[in-house]
Amino acid sequence: MKIDGHRIELTEIKCTAESVAGVEWFEAKIISEELVGFIRFSYTTLEQIKAKMREWLPVYMIPSFFVPVTEIPLTVNGKTDYQKLTALYYSLKNQHNSQKIIKKSHDEQTALMIRLWSEILGTDDFGIESDFFQSGGSSMKLIDLKMKIGTETGKNINIAELLDASTVSKMAALLKKEHTAPVISDNSAQERIKARLARNHKVKQRKTGEKT
Repeated sequence: MKIDGHRIELTEIKCTAESVAGVEWFEAKIISEELVGFIRFSYTTLEQIKAKMREWLPVYMIPSFFVPVTEIPLTVNGKTDYQKLTALYYSLKNQHNSQKIIKKSHDEQTALMIRLWSEILGTDDFGIESDFFQSGGSSMKLIDLKMKIGTETGKNINIAELLDASTVSKMAALLKKEHTAPVISDNSAQERIKARLARNHKVKQRKTGEKT
């Protein structure tokens, strides 16, 4: 199969993806001339998986759209149900396109947070109610976000405040109000960040266990 003149080796993509730590299952499929990756994973992020794949595969063999799945759809014969995977792709693709349309209509503060999230996370595959850490964020990225907010707006928002307001909409609300950041130690904030990451990891593990 070819896309834009490049030969796409679906089996090679699958094998490469499944060799990345945390990837439990992967299927590559070309739908409407787009290379799509269906993936089930745990204890890592999609951005980390993409980064590893970029180390081992040419850029034209990196899926342009990923569909995370919690349960592998099977036919009555126990084989992968590609029709259901295709339906999942179109459903998520439509949601993704709708989010992009909605993002364009947001106010100044929300639009700013969307842009900063995209710059820091390296993706725009999130909604205004998505959790920063579940979207690929980390403690260092949250610190980067705090610094960028300060540069863009002149506001000194405390790390702890950003941790509590962990979505685009809540962070935008912080920008809209006049406030004085509470004095909270960096160590305290770091401990809360670690706790949040650990909690997200446990939730992913529990969801994975429920589906297996």
